[in-house]
Amino acid sequence: MPEPNDPKKPTLERTRVRKSSAPDDVRIRRISAPVQQAGAMDNGKARSSRRVRSKTYDGNQEETQSPGSHRSSSSSSESQIKYENDRLKKALAQSSSNAKKWETEFQTLKNNNARLTAALQESAVNVEKWKEQLNNYKEDNQRLRKKLAASAGSGGAKSNSTEVSDLEKRVSELENKLKRKEEELSRITQHSTDELHVLREKNAQLSKKLKTHEDKLSDDVNNNRKQNEEIRNYEGKLKQFSETSHEMESKLRELFTLQQKMNGLMKS
Repeated sequence: MPEPNDPKKPTLERTRVRKSSAPDDVRIRRISAPVQQAGAMDNGKARSSRRVRSKTYDGNQEETQSPGSHRSSSSSSESQIKYENDRLKKALAQSSSNAKKWETEFQTLKNNNARLTAALQESAVNVEKWKEQLNNYKEDNQRLRKKLAASAGSGGAKSNSTEVSDLEKRVSELENKLKRKEEELSRITQHSTDELHVLREKNAQLSKKLKTHEDKLSDDVNNNRKQNEEIRNYEGKLKQFSETSHEMESKLRELFTLQQKMNGLMKS
């Protein structure tokens, strides 16, 4: 006789199913947890490897850029040295031009000084010449006066009247000429004195200016010598810097090639 359906049996069966399924869920969770941890670890490794690759790439970029940056800095320093060298050469050329100009002016001043000295000597000679001629006129005048006095004291002879008249006339002419010569001599003497004073002042000014130009020329010569030494020093430094720059560029190219090889080995 069949048993009547018990309404509690399905409930018990469901309970058994639930009890039996619970451990399976636990086992699934226990199994999935390590898998998830392993996946997380793999993801972390992937991220770290990407970071390493990124750093390596950045390092490669830095290594790639370093030769260029060094070349840029070396070219900048070389340009600065060349600029200083060109500036010193221009200053040297200007100083040489100034030295030639001062030499020309120095020679002109010498010529002017010689010309003024010759004019002064000529003026002094003219003064002495006029003084000598004036003394001759004075002697002639005194001699004629004595002759006239002797003729007047010899008596009233008519034969001497004409000679006395001629002598008086000649004495008067000589006195007038003597007066004119004295005035001219006074004027020449004054003019010569003034000209001598002016020439002496000009000579003093020219001598002072000449001394200044000589000092300036000496300074320019010394500056030229110093600038030549500086140019030689800069050229030596430029040559040394170029050699060092070439050596550094060669080393950087070697390092860059070695870095590329290392990157290739790391990628492989």
